Formats: sequence, structure tokens, C-alpha cells
Amino acid sequence: MRHAVADCADRHEALTQHALFHPGFAGFVLGFAIGLAQAQRHKHLGFRSPLAKLSRRQLELADEWGVQVATYYLAVVDSDGIFGKEADADLYGIGDRWRLLGDERRLDAFERLKDCVDAGKAAARGWFDEAEDVPPRFLDALGAFVAANPDRVFG
Repeated sequence: MRHAVADCADRHEALTQHALFHPGFAGFVLGFAIGLAQAQRHKHLGFRSPLAKLSRRQLELADEWGVQVATYYLAVVDSDGIFGKEADADLYGIGDRWRLLGDERRLDAFERLKDCVDAGKAAARGWFDEAEDVPPRFLDALGAFVAANPDRVFG
């Protein structure tokens, strides 16, 4: 995730400093964690085809595990920042507003947040297979999320 944020800042600095960065990042992280759990389960079951389907129960377990991983990661980010609290603010313009993510009412009003989760899932699956790079997916997801919510702030 650090690489994705650093790359996003290099390519489109305004996105890391945007008021919607926090929910967009959190949605992508959640999707990425779930996508990794799904990809790992898929591989563990020995599915050779990427089109093979996980059962409903397997998907539910991957969702639960992914939520736990993402929650832990975001708690660490809340405590320490992505690169460190000072570096987040000084180098990337990322404020310390992570605790606001804990109130789902603040997130419900944003359209296309689910798209960030879906983009995170797709990025994780591609990354797991070593076929894709994560930063462009994050940049696209965050950019689309910000564009879908013009003049909105998170706070």
C-alpha cells in the first residue's frame, strides 16, 4: 500500500491531499485484503483455472478474513500513519483523519465507495498472480471516487 500511495502522489499529488483520500484508501485496502484472501483460498484449493469459482461459504470466509486484516492494517495506520504521521503530512499532505473511518454513517453517503473495494479486490488478485502492479489500480480507483463525489469532503 505504501508503494501505491507514493506512486499516486508522484503521478497525481492532489489525490493524496484530497479530502476524500481517507475513505478511498480504506475502501481499496479493504478490497485488497479480501482479494488476497480469495486468491490465496483459490490457490490453496488447487484450482488451476482462474475461472474456477469459490463456494459461497469460501467467499464468506475470505470476506471475514479480509475484513480482519484490513481492520488491523487501518488500526496500525491510525496509530502510526502510512509512512509515519509526520511524513504523511509533510511529504504527501495526508492528514490524520483515520479515526473518522470508524463511523460508518460518515461513509454511507459516498457514491462509488464500493467501486474502490472492487478495484482493491481486482488489484489483489492480479498482484497475487504476479501479473499486475497495484499503484495504477489504486490511482484509477481513487481518481474515479473523487470524480464521482465532486465538492464533497470527509469529516
